[in-house]
Amino acid sequence: MKKQLIGLGVAALMFGGVGSASATLTTIGYATFNNAPTDIQGPTHYNLIWDNDNNGNSLVWLDYTNSTRNGWSYHNTWASGLASDLTLTIDSAYSVNWGSNDWRLGSTVNDINSSWGFNNTTSEMGHLYYEELLFGQGDFQHIERTGAAWYWSSTQVSGSSAWLFEMDGGYQSPPSISTPALGLALRTGEVTVTGATPTPEPATMLLFGTGLVGLVGSRIRKKKKQQ
Repeated sequence: MKKQLIGLGVAALMFGGVGSASATLTTIGYATFNNAPTDIQGPTHYNLIWDNDNNGNSLVWLDYTNSTRNGWSYHNTWASGLASDLTLTIDSAYSVNWGSNDWRLGSTVNDINSSWGFNNTTSEMGHLYYEELLFGQGDFQHIERTGAAWYWSSTQVSGSSAWLFEMDGGYQSPPSISTPALGLALRTGEVTVTGATPTPEPATMLLFGTGLVGLVGSRIRKKKKQQ
C-alpha cells in the first residue's frame, strides 16, 4: 500500500512538473502594427509572449507569423525593421529592459553535426517547440503548426544556406536561402514582474489535482477489499 501511494505521489509531482514547464510562457502585453500588413484582417493586436529561460536567455516573442513565403534575406530584413513598425504596450504587472537588442529571427547553434534533425533544443525555436509548445499552442494564437510550417532562423550556415525550423514536426535543416518559408520574430529583453506574481496555469493545477484524486481513490479501494 505504501509503495502504491508513493508511486502515485511521484507521478502526480512529475505531471505537475510537466505542466509548470509550459507556464514559462507568459503574455506580458501586446504589439500594434502602425501600418498593418496586407495579410492582417481584423484586430491588429498581437501578444508579446515572454519565455523566461530559453537557453539561458529571457526572450519576448511576437505572436505574429509573417506568412509571405520568401527567402532567408527577406525575413531577416522584415524582422530587423519591426522596431519602427510596432507600438508596444506592456501590462502594468511587468517592465522590460530591452537593452540595445532589436527584433530578429530565432537563432540556433551553427553546427551541421549537432543541429540537423529532430530534438534540437539548443535552437531558440527548437526550445519553444519541444519544451513549451509540443502538445499545444501555449499563449500563441498566430503561429503555424500544421502543413508546411517552416520558419527561418537568423543563423546562416554558409553563403547559400541557412537554418530552417519546421514547426509542423520539430525538424531542423539548412536548405538554400532562397527556399520559400515563414518568419517569426523575437527580442532579447530582461523582464521584471512588478505586480502580482502570475498564478499557475489551469493545466498544472488539473494534473496535480488528478494525482491527488488517484491517491484518495486507491486508498478507498484498498479499504473496501479489507472489509
